[in-house]
Amino acid sequence: MSHDQQTEFLKRVPLFHGIEANLVSSLAGIMTIRQFKADSFLCHKGEPGNATFILGKGQVEVLTQSKNGEKLCTLGPGHVIGEVALLDGQPRSASLQAKDDVTAFVLMREDFSRLLSAQNKGCMRLLDNIVQAIAMRVRVVNDQYIDMFSQPGETIQKLKEQMRSIQSVAAGGNQPSGDTEDLLKKFGYVSKGVPSSR
Repeated sequence: MSHDQQTEFLKRVPLFHGIEANLVSSLAGIMTIRQFKADSFLCHKGEPGNATFILGKGQVEVLTQSKNGEKLCTLGPGHVIGEVALLDGQPRSASLQAKDDVTAFVLMREDFSRLLSAQNKGCMRLLDNIVQAIAMRVRVVNDQYIDMFSQPGETIQKLKEQMRSIQSVAAGGNQPSGDTEDLLKKFGYVSKGVPSSR
């Protein structure tokens, strides 16, 4: 894939919307393109958050753990995964496994930080877009959380569905998926004695 093709692809990724073509081109210049075979892992939960993945081809499953982990959601071309790593470098909060053969643009935190320190306009605009995307996710999760716990008469099934949605949004996806038993337990809900208004 040529540099111009990389730039054209990235311009279509929502996280790069509103960034001028020449700035997107400069960001494309510091990215590498990596191939991952089906069933291989892009990263594991707990590893250092040293890179962001922008999916160009194939699908990736976001898992709570690498081994026997629950699936939170499935993401495809155009999705950006791990953008928070560019900000804080903290350990990965989930594992990423290729569902089929995957091609991904990889932006290393070290390269991003170096250009940001040099006040590279492309990096500054990308940072602004990342902050806006994270803020939007927080608002959606907050709204769903308030809605979920403001209706004590809801059935446990409805609660599970809403928790799946929250997990998916928090992971960057938009399709509810995965088991919520562990997360429900974290909120104090168990299969017996579930709080009810009945």
